[in-house]
Amino acid sequence: MLRSLSIQDFALIDRLRLEFAAGLNVFTGETGAGKSIVLDALTLILGERASAEMIRGDCEQAYVEALFDVGGDRRVEACLAEHGLATDSDGLLVAREMTRSGKNRCFVNGRQTVVSCLKELGDLLVDIHGQHQHQRLLSTANHLEILDAFGDAAFQSFRDRTAEKIARLREVRHRLDELDRGDRERARENELLQAQLTELDAARLRAGEDEELEREWKLLSRSEDVRRELAAMEEAFGGEDGPQLMRLLARWQEELGELALADPRMEPVSKNLTDAFYLLQEVRSSVASYLLDFDARPERLAEIEERLSVINKLKRRYGGSCHEMLVERSRIAGRISEMNTQRESREQWSRELVSLGKELSRDLPELSRRRRRLAEMLENKVTSELGDLAMRGAVFQVNLVTDIVGGDGDVRLEGKGYKLHRTGLERAEFFVSTNPGEPLMPLVKVASGGELSRVTLALKSSLAILEAVPIMVFDEIDSGIGGETATNVADKLVQVSSRCQCICITHLPQIAARGRTHFAVRKRPSKSRTVVSVERLDGPARAEELSRMLGGKSEVSLELAREMLASH
Repeated sequence: MLRSLSIQDFALIDRLRLEFAAGLNVFTGETGAGKSIVLDALTLILGERASAEMIRGDCEQAYVEALFDVGGDRRVEACLAEHGLATDSDGLLVAREMTRSGKNRCFVNGRQTVVSCLKELGDLLVDIHGQHQHQRLLSTANHLEILDAFGDAAFQSFRDRTAEKIARLREVRHRLDELDRGDRERARENELLQAQLTELDAARLRAGEDEELEREWKLLSRSEDVRRELAAMEEAFGGEDGPQLMRLLARWQEELGELALADPRMEPVSKNLTDAFYLLQEVRSSVASYLLDFDARPERLAEIEERLSVINKLKRRYGGSCHEMLVERSRIAGRISEMNTQRESREQWSRELVSLGKELSRDLPELSRRRRRLAEMLENKVTSELGDLAMRGAVFQVNLVTDIVGGDGDVRLEGKGYKLHRTGLERAEFFVSTNPGEPLMPLVKVASGGELSRVTLALKSSLAILEAVPIMVFDEIDSGIGGETATNVADKLVQVSSRCQCICITHLPQIAARGRTHFAVRKRPSKSRTVVSVERLDGPARAEELSRMLGGKSEVSLELAREMLASH
C-alpha cells in the first residue's frame, strides 16, 4: 500500500505531506481545486513523463516522494535486484526531482536510478484508472488482454508459451522468406564463386612463387651474358698457360713471408695476402662449379614464361601477387561455405517450421477452449457486478472472433486457414445490453458516461481479486452518475478496497462518506499567487465537506452528512 506522499514546489503546491491508510482513501474538492495535481504528482513517481511546466512558477526545481509498504513482494524485490538496488525493511521509498534545465533524477531507497525502473515498479504497484482512461476500454484492441487477465497462473503460463511459439513461427517464416527472395541471386553468386575457386585451385599457387619465377626468368633471359662473364672470370684466374694470377699470388705470398720474418711490421700484410689467396681459390672453384651446373636450357625459360603468363592472367582478376590471390581464394571458399551453411539453416528452419506448426495445431485449439471458458466466467461475473451497480437486467458478453483466410493462412487447422494474432487465433470484443430487452451492442457504442463508468468498475471489481497490483486509483470514475447508482458504486468501491488499497477522486458524497480516509483539496490565494492545500478531514470538518457536496451548508444538508457518516 501507499503509506505517504510528499510534494514540494509542484504546480500550485508549495509543500505537502499526505498519510494514507489501507482501504478506501477519498479526495474531494470543488471543480478546479487541484485534485488532479495530487494525481499528477503520484504518476511522476510511477515513471510518467516529467515537464518543466510542472515546477512551481517561482522555483527552479520540484520534488515528489512516496513511501510504499510492499510487504516482501517478490516481484518488487526482483525488479530492485535487476536494477542493482537494495530492499529496505522500512518500506520502498521512491523519489523524483525535476529541474527547469530538464535534468531529472530518480531515487529508490536513497540510491539514484533510471526512470524506467520507476515505470517498472509503478506497473507492479499501482493501477490508475481515470475518467479519460475509459479510452482503453473503448479500444477493442485491448479487450483480449482484459479477458486474459481473468485467467489464473496456469492459463497465463500456457498463453505465454503459445505466444512465444507464434512469435518464433513468424520469425522462422521471415527468415525463410528472406532466403527465398535471395535464392536467385545466391545461385548466380554461387555459380560464379565455384568457377573462380576451380580456376584458382587448378593454378596450384604458392605464396611467393611469382617472385621466385621472376628472379629465375631474369637470370635465364640473359644466360649468354652470364656464361660469357663467368668464363672470362675463370680465364682470368687461369688461362691456357695455367693459373697465372694464382702463381703470381703464390710468389708474392712467399716473398712477403720472408720479409715478415725480417721485419715484423709486414706480418699483417703477409697474413692478408695469404687469406686473399685462399679466398680467390674458393671463388675460382665456385665459378667453375657454377658453370658446370648452370641450366640455361631454352625449354626451362619457356616453362617459366608459360607459368608466369598463367599467374599474371590470374593477377588481373584476383590480386597483385600470389599471396593476395591465395587470400582471395580463402575469401571465396568462406563465402561458399557460408552459403552452404544458409542451405543447412534453411533445412533446419524448415524442420522447425513443421515442428512449430504441429505444436500450434495442438495448442491453439486448447487455448481457444480455455479462452471460451474464461469468457463465460467473465460474462457471468461482470453481469452480476452490473446488477450490484443498479444495472439489473444488464448483460455483458465477450465475443470471440477467429479470422478464416484463404489458402493455408498463418496456420491450418481442420482443413481451414486461419490468421494468427499475437497470442492466439482470437480477437475479442465486449458487448453489453444496458437494459432488459435491449439488443447486445458493442461496448464502444455505449453512449452514457455513467454506464461506461459502471462497466469499467464492474470489470475492475471482477479482476481485482486476480490482479497482483496492490493499489488502485480511480480518478472521477463516478462521472455521470448519481442517486442510487452512486450509492451502489460506493458499495462496490468499498468491496474492491477490501482486497487492495483504493484511492478515489470523487464529486459524490455517497462515495466520499465511505472513505476510511478523507482528504479535501482547496485552492486559496497566498500573497501574489494561488496555492493548493490538502487537509485530512475528521469529525465535524468532514461532515461540513459532505454537506457542501450535498449542495449547501444548511442545517438540513449538514444533518444528512452526519447521518451518512454515522451509517458507515
